[in-house]
Amino acid sequence: MKKSIIMLLGAIVFFGLCVASSADVISFEDVWSDPATYAAVQDDYYGFDWHNFYVAHKDLIPGSGYEYGVTDGEWAAFNYDASIATVDDMVFDFTGAYFTAAWVDGLTIQVSGLRHDGSDYHTSFTVDADGPTWVDFDFYGIYSLSFASYGGGQYQSQFVMDQFTFTKAEPVPEPATMILMGVGLLGLAGYGRLRRKNA
Repeated sequence: MKKSIIMLLGAIVFFGLCVASSADVISFEDVWSDPATYAAVQDDYYGFDWHNFYVAHKDLIPGSGYEYGVTDGEWAAFNYDASIATVDDMVFDFTGAYFTAAWVDGLTIQVSGLRHDGSDYHTSFTVDADGPTWVDFDFYGIYSLSFASYGGGQYQSQFVMDQFTFTKAEPVPEPATMILMGVGLLGLAGYGRLRRKNA
């Protein structure tokens, strides 16, 4: 019996490792190649639809958050015209990202994540223009993520975002499935013991 339980636990752990996914980090390095201009992040980039997110090179506006907000490579994303920006079209877990105010210190950013079951996440925080701030979110199973920023006036409330870290949500087995699998494994183990005994 003890051996059967060990086999069952091992199978469950193995199954859990199979469905687990590692996190992806988006640094926006391959969206655009001209450092003298900016460009929109196109749909299907990393599997998402991107709305109102653009990328800029760190040297486009020296001395601003566009320079100081780049944490990996030479490019970062920003919300065009300081308007609400969204990421959607895939179920995912949002781990976190680096944020920097483009122009003014004390910029407030509000982030919301929506789930298919009707529940949602909301959080807000403040950032400055002289350096990036890492923000943990841990939004799980969301299909849409929106970013709004306030405190800098029209066109001055832009923020810069880098190292967008997420994990694509994988199907998780339901408890009933896990129970059936466990019962099946125990049955196989018992059948094996019975055959050995009869032999």
